[in-house]
Amino acid sequence: MTGTTRPDFEQQMGRLAAIVRELEEEDLSLERNVALYKEGKILVQSCRTLLEEARNEVLFRAGEGDVPDPLPEEETA
Repeated sequence: MTGTTRPDFEQQMGRLAAIVRELEEEDLSLERNVALYKEGKILVQSCRTLLEEARNEVLFRAGEGDVPDPLPEEETA
């Protein structure tokens, strides 16, 4: 990863999977848990944005006309 280039979708999903594994498998401090949660939340939002951009591009190229409604927000626990 260089400069301002953000990781691609697959890289971000891989990092999310690693975060989940770390949270599930390790006895972590509260600070580490919070840091991983925050990082995961940022990655989820970034992935959602990438998916929405890809969806809009596909629909646009397929001739569906207007930009579609945004993806529904995930429910927060």
